[in-house]
Amino acid sequence: MTELEKDLLANGFSENDLKKLRRARERAKQDEQVEGDNALDYDETLREVIKDLGSSFSLIIYITLTMLFLLNATCISKEYPTWKIIEGNAFIICIVIICSSVVFPVLLGLKSWMYKKRKK
Repeated sequence: MTELEKDLLANGFSENDLKKLRRARERAKQDEQVEGDNALDYDETLREVIKDLGSSFSLIIYITLTMLFLLNATCISKEYPTWKIIEGNAFIICIVIICSSVVFPVLLGLKSWMYKKRKK
């Protein structure tokens, strides 16, 4: 286990999360047909994956907040009841989480985003 993996385990990642990241790296390595398995290359690849997952999570949060803002601005201007606005907000949040779960693992994205924030 590399130092980066130990650091990830200490910062909220689980052993299953690391297994998922290793499998993703192996798939990418097979696709690119990269020779060798250097620990330094592995750490660098892992850092890139964490950075990408964190950035994707930030983008999803931004899109969700923008959608909620637009929905609330529209609903308030049309004087909808509060429960209708809350219902619409909950619906949008559920749809965004479900759709983004299909594209990439949301929990890994959250953990990556939190890891990036702690390490800045």
